[in-house]
Amino acid sequence: MTVFAHNLYRLLENELLGSNEHNVEELFERFIDVDGNVELKNHEITIDLQNKQNLGPIINYTNQNKNITDNNNNKLIFK
Repeated sequence: MTVFAHNLYRLLENELLGSNEHNVEELFERFIDVDGNVELKNHEITIDLQNKQNLGPIINYTNQNKNITDNNNNKLIFK
C-alpha cells in the first residue's frame, strides 16, 4: 500500500469516526468493500449501500453535509 493510500484511509477514519484506532484492513472491510446499487438520475447519484451495520458513520456524515457532489456537480446521496 502506498503512503498516499494509507493517509487517505486515516483521513477517512478521522472524519467518520473521530479517531485513529483502527487498522487499514479493518477500515477497508467496514467502509470500502461493501455491496450496493448506484442509480443516476436528474443530476443525482444515489448510492444504496447493502451492508448497513457498519455504514452508519458514512450515512450520518453525508446527511449532515448535504452539498457533496462529484466533479460534474451531480449530488451524491447515500442510503
